[in-house]
Formats: sequence, C-alpha cells, structure tokens
Amino acid sequence: MWWAVLVSLLAPGFGQALARRRGRALAWAGVALVSVVAIVWIVWLYPVALLVRVVAAIEAAVVLRRSQPGAVDRTAAIVLAIGAVGIVYSQLALQSFRIPTSSMYPTIQIGDHLFVDKLTPAWRPIERGELVVHRYPCDPRVTYVKRVVAVGGDTVEVRCDVLYVNGKAVPHTVVAANAQYDDRNDVTGAWTAMNVSRWHDVLDGHAFDVFEGAASHGERDFPRLDAAFAPGCANQAMFRKAPATHEVRGEITAATPSADACAPQRHYVVPKGALFGLGDNRYNANDSRCWGAFPADDVIGRVIGVWYNDAKGGLGRIGAVH
Repeated sequence: MWWAVLVSLLAPGFGQALARRRGRALAWAGVALVSVVAIVWIVWLYPVALLVRVVAAIEAAVVLRRSQPGAVDRTAAIVLAIGAVGIVYSQLALQSFRIPTSSMYPTIQIGDHLFVDKLTPAWRPIERGELVVHRYPCDPRVTYVKRVVAVGGDTVEVRCDVLYVNGKAVPHTVVAANAQYDDRNDVTGAWTAMNVSRWHDVLDGHAFDVFEGAASHGERDFPRLDAAFAPGCANQAMFRKAPATHEVRGEITAATPSADACAPQRHYVVPKGALFGLGDNRYNANDSRCWGAFPADDVIGRVIGVWYNDAKGGLGRIGAVH
C-alpha cells in the first residue's frame, strides 16, 4: 500500500484509482496538473501545488486502508499519464535560481529563490522592462538576472542617473530620497545597512523601483564622457580564464554634443539579436554598462516570481515580481 501512497505524491489520484475511487482519482489528477501549469502565471500556486500532492497522498492512504487495493486499471493508467505530463511540464517550463547578491534590490533580494518561465521566450520576444535570467556573456557557465532595458537596434545611455532609450528619457520619479537596505558581505557574511535613494521607473508599460546613491550626481554614467570604446569582457578580470565567451560587441556612436553634462552625449547601440540589461540597484550592479549586451539566445527564461527566501524573508517573500 505504501508504494501506492508514494506514487500518489508524484501522480495525485493514483492511490484513489487503485481503491476504485475513479471520480476522485481523476479529480485529484486534474487539480494537480492545473496547479502546476498555472504557476507560470500565478507563482502563489507553487505551495498550493505542493499541498495538493500531500493531501492527495494522505487521502490515498486512508482510502487504501478502507478497501483492498486492486490492480492497475485504465483509470490508474490515465492518472499516471497525467502525473507524467505534469512532471515533464514542470521540468521543461520552470527552473529555480537562488540570488546571492544585492544587484537587483529592491525588486529581488539576497536569498530569494526565483521561478523562471523557460517556455514563453520561445514564441514571445523579450520586452523592454522585463526581468530575465541569462548566461553571463563573459563566462556562459555563470547565470545573471537583469532587467532588459533595450533590445537589438536600440540606443541606450545612462547619464546623471537618467536612463535614455532611443534618445528618450525613461520616466524617473523619486519615491524616497533617504532609504536603506541591508547588504551582506560575501566574505564575512555580516549584514550592513546601505543608504540609498529609491526611484520609480516606467519602461514600455513595465513599472518598477530602482535604488541609486543617497546623493546621486550621475557618477556612474554609461557611457562615461571620456569613454570612446564600447563595454566588453576585457575589464572583467575575474572571468578572463573562462574557456569561451558569448561576448557581443556593440558600438558607441556620438550624439549631438552638448555643454550640459547631463544631456545625452554618446549612445551605445545594441547589436541585432542582443539585449542590454541593468541591475535595479543601479549603483551596485555589474551589468551591461560594464560588459555590454548579451545574446537574446542566452536568455534562460523570464522571472515570474519568488517562492522562498533563505536569508531573511522566508515564505513571506512568496509572490510575483515585476
């Protein structure tokens, strides 16, 4: 009997099918499949999907104790097939990643475990403003999470803390001039309060907050006024020993010169088939301002939400992110 209960954790309804509770068996199988498929749209359904499996297994144990288990019949076979579809779908469509750094604060925090949708990028192009997990172009063995701010053919520049895409400033309004977040030292593990300012951006319908310096004056402009060369992997010393790179070489083009240091000066042109990503923690992120664009084909998936945080948030961090 216990083997049937264990199988019911993977294929809810299997134990009920052996106990000849065919209606319940098919109902459990259907609910389990729907809850797994829907995680792509509603990340809150992840704990629901787990709960469905546990409750289905418990009920399977109860009904099997009350009745003599039968042989595997058509209903049990159907339940197993539905369970297999759910397992295959979850492996193909979803992947979990843990975030070790603060480069995406305030949207994503240290210790967050993300769910990534790996299917929809196959038929819907990545949009400006979306969060993606991608292979780091200077060492494709490493994965990064970044917010895409420009796509192939776009021009992009950050000057005096304002992001310009195709020559237009992205709306950028202050939320809190004096804010804080906790950052963790990679070596000692100690937490330190960091002073920042919090801003609200809207890019192609995607609204999100970013962190900048407590007294922002554009010190982290991209491209820098004296930089006539495009960013690339050459300045990423810690990854120079990578066996291969997926580096995409964009180019810098001069804009109309201006006496105003905060006006657009030089633009980075995103190559065709590539994407340009920034960290939401603008003053503490290693992103496309440093190593350039990355191939769109290196996108692993869209970030759909947080399902757990093992640093400070626990289950309280469950939810969608934008």
